[in-house]
Amino acid sequence: MSISNIRTGLRPGVCTSTTRPGTPYTGQIIYETDTGYLRVWDGSAWDYLSQKQDDTVGLGPVGGLVFIKSQTVGTAVSSVQVTSAFSATYDSYKIIYQGGSASTANVLKFTLGAAATGYYYSFNYVVYGTTTASGDSGSNATSIVYGGQMSADGNYANIDVMAPYLAKRTYVVSNVSGGTGTYGGTCLGLLANTTSYTDFTLTCNSGTITGGTITVYGNRLA
Repeated sequence: MSISNIRTGLRPGVCTSTTRPGTPYTGQIIYETDTGYLRVWDGSAWDYLSQKQDDTVGLGPVGGLVFIKSQTVGTAVSSVQVTSAFSATYDSYKIIYQGGSASTANVLKFTLGAAATGYYYSFNYVVYGTTTASGDSGSNATSIVYGGQMSADGNYANIDVMAPYLAKRTYVVSNVSGGTGTYGGTCLGLLANTTSYTDFTLTCNSGTITGGTITVYGNRLA
């Protein structure tokens, strides 16, 4: 590394993830141009010091959520399809939808692809004003029955999806507040096929939604 003058500051070694120094010394710092990561050699391994803010490459073992894409919802739509959401880069994903409004209070459905079939679900919930938990379970040909809420004061969904792109069964966990404003809980879903999906769809159980943003994150393991 070098400091040429007071304006340039500290300059670490510049390389790629495949051309790192072969005999690094403890405390040595490098910057990888292909991944955008700043690393330090701790005496036995290259630790990650930082990552690019946009992190469009999505490489490396740093754990956490990585932004993939966001999509604005249109006006008075009954369903919204988000394409190119899943890929081979990540095995699990988090989907967040917030903002906007709805023509009627109800629940949103979550579907992989445009019309995947073979869903099973279990919805565990509590009715507001009571102390007794309740449940609902069953199967649905085309969607996870409960994916999020739609209401006049905002639409919300917090959905975790495991293995949608892999040729395995896909598992879904979503937090739901009832469309009537009387219950809330967690829905566990299973899509019992081994199809690989890149897209998903949110569909109104009734009425339409307007506005808000759907954001997709990939979960990178540490």
